[in-house]
Amino acid sequence: MIDLDKLAQQSSDIRNAAIWADALAGNLRKLNSGPVFYYERKKALEEVEIAFSAISKLLSKEAA
Repeated sequence: MIDLDKLAQQSSDIRNAAIWADALAGNLRKLNSGPVFYYERKKALEEVEIAFSAISKLLSKEAA
């Protein structure tokens, strides 16, 4: 029998990972275009690290 609660949670995790992936792509585009100021570059790099971490946690939880 299908566990609908588990299925709903997995769907939610996948949606959240997709949202983080979109944020990750946006920040990588910013870095690729070459921000003028150091603080913009530093902030974009921090956001990339946060997005990678969030996606990793969501997808590893999904695989478990």
